[in-house]
Amino acid sequence: MDQRPWTEATIVAILAGAVVGGLAVWTIARFIRRIRLKYRTGRARRMELRAAGMLEAAGYTVIDTQVAGQTHVVLNGTSLHVEVRADYLVTRAGRTFVAEAKSGARAPDVTNRATRRQLLEYAIAYDTDGVLLVDTESGTVYEVEFPALRPAERAHRFWWGVGVGVAVTLAGAALAFAVR
Repeated sequence: MDQRPWTEATIVAILAGAVVGGLAVWTIARFIRRIRLKYRTGRARRMELRAAGMLEAAGYTVIDTQVAGQTHVVLNGTSLHVEVRADYLVTRAGRTFVAEAKSGARAPDVTNRATRRQLLEYAIAYDTDGVLLVDTESGTVYEVEFPALRPAERAHRFWWGVGVGVAVTLAGAALAFAVR
C-alpha cells in the first residue's frame, strides 16, 4: 500500500469537487440575480403605473406614455440622432411637461447622478415647458429646472420678440405709407 497522504486520485477528486462546487455556486448566484432583477423590474413597472395616478392627483393630465424623443449629438464632426424614452407626457394649466417616474431608495433623488443626467437629457430632447420627477416612493411630484438651459432660451425668445417687433413696425409703416 502507498504511504503517500495525497495520491493522484485524491487530488483529482478534490479538484473535481472544487469545479463542481464552483459551478453550483455560480449557477445558484446567477439564479438569485435573475430573480432579484425580475422582482426589481416588476416593482419598477408597477410603481411607474402608479405614477400616472400621482400625476393626475397633482392636477396633471396624462397625454401619452413611453414617449419617444430625440436629441442631436455631434461626435467628431458626425451628426447623430439619439432616441430617448420618457415615462409620461403630461399637461397642466396650459403647460406641457415630460415626466419620469422613479422608485427605490436613491433613484428618486435628484442628487443621484444617473437620475439628474436622465432628467437633463429629457430637458434637452423634448420640446416641453419643463421636466417632472415623480417619486413613487413618497408620492411626490417635483418640477425640475436646469437654470443653465434658460439663458439660451431667453436669448431665443428675445430675438424672436425683436423680429416680431420689427415686422410689426415695418407692416405699420407700409400701411401708413399706403394709406397716405
